[in-house]
Amino acid sequence: MVTVTPVGKTVFQIHTDGSSIVHRDGGWASIITYPDNREEVLTGGRRGACNMEMELTAVVESLKHIKETGPTVITDFLQGTSENIAFFIRRQSMKHRDRNPKSRKSVLWVELGKLLEEKKPVFKWVKGHSGNPGNTRADTLARQAAEQVAANHRLNKTA
Repeated sequence: MVTVTPVGKTVFQIHTDGSSIVHRDGGWASIITYPDNREEVLTGGRRGACNMEMELTAVVESLKHIKETGPTVITDFLQGTSENIAFFIRRQSMKHRDRNPKSRKSVLWVELGKLLEEKKPVFKWVKGHSGNPGNTRADTLARQAAEQVAANHRLNKTA
């Protein structure tokens, strides 16, 4: 468990999750709790997205959305220290860039790497589906976003 206790500053808390359902309809969700306890929920999704892409999108969109600066803790599936995660992301971005530099996943890995360098968040790993309220809520919202993508696709097919 990572504890961040900056002197004189409060921490941004972010819970994220991604989901992918039948036919790879993907959804993501992020719950951002600001230092003043205000909360924002971000969700989105797209057709043809795998679960990992949606997990990455949730983290990327969260970090892009926070305009203020301050210590940030992201509670997610990513396990390990920020340094290990940064190393993994650099390796993944190079691997995907070499294979297909314009693929959505390649772009996300590169973007996440840049955001990690800029914002320097700390990752707090929570086992999925373990009853953590923030992650349970993010999981539900991500599934709902994926279901909405699927519903919109079905509507468009019949129209």
